Amino acid sequence: MLLVESHPHASTFMATLLLYVPLGGSLPTAAGMLGPVLAVLFTLLAGSLVFFRRVMGRALTFLRQHWQWTLLTVASLTLLSGALIFWWS
Repeated sequence: MLLVESHPHASTFMATLLLYVPLGGSLPTAAGMLGPVLAVLFTLLAGSLVFFRRVMGRALTFLRQHWQWTLLTVASLTLLSGALIFWWS
């Protein structure tokens, strides 16, 4: 246990074990799943960051050019959501 706790990825490893083993999985299966699960998570994270950067760049350019329409849209949506919450409650 001391060896696992001193490892840099110990918290991720322990979280995987704490989540998977009580759900009926075995300890070796949980340890074997850790690598592929982390690889998929990091790949999704990297891809989403690249996508987010591209989309946000375009969105910020649009907002700078059309800030009046953006302000009007945000104000309208805020009032609409407030009215719906008031109506449903």
